[in-house]
Amino acid sequence: MGEPLIEELGKINGGDLLLDVMERRLGIELGTDVSVGDGLQRLRSECLNVVDSQRTT
Repeated sequence: MGEPLIEELGKINGGDLLLDVMERRLGIELGTDVSVGDGLQRLRSECLNVVDSQRTT
């Protein structure tokens, strides 16, 4: 599936690219009106959901 997310995030420069990576890798739909802070909150929430789903399997 390509590089691990952390390595990919380490190679980018700027918030817009971060949001693009989040959209592509996690399927989060972010509009242009979403701030980086909101995007990171959604990323955290999505990551916690993934962790929780892996614990129950």
